[in-house]
Amino acid sequence: MVRLRDYFFSDLSTFLNNDEFAEEVNVDGKPMKVIIDNDLLEKYKLKNGGEGLEEIELLFYVEGSNFERKPSTNKIMRIDNKIYRVVDVTEEEGLYKIKLSRNQS
Repeated sequence: MVRLRDYFFSDLSTFLNNDEFAEEVNVDGKPMKVIIDNDLLEKYKLKNGGEGLEEIELLFYVEGSNFERKPSTNKIMRIDNKIYRVVDVTEEEGLYKIKLSRNQS
């Protein structure tokens, strides 16, 4: 029996398509198709109320197979020549959801 999850994996290329949802960015010197989620980013900012030690400045989804291993918290990551620090990485159905920060207090 085919599961919905099986269809999702076969459709990753649809979501990670430059003509649909994705855009190509340079991640640590490697071009990758990512989906930047500004709506979810704003929800995190509102949830935090602008308080706290760090602020998430970039949130994106990327296919996990683009990395040799899952990026670790506090890793420095260069996105299109801007330096960020990894705040959190979660895996969701073959995609990594990566939250990045630039400022630290």
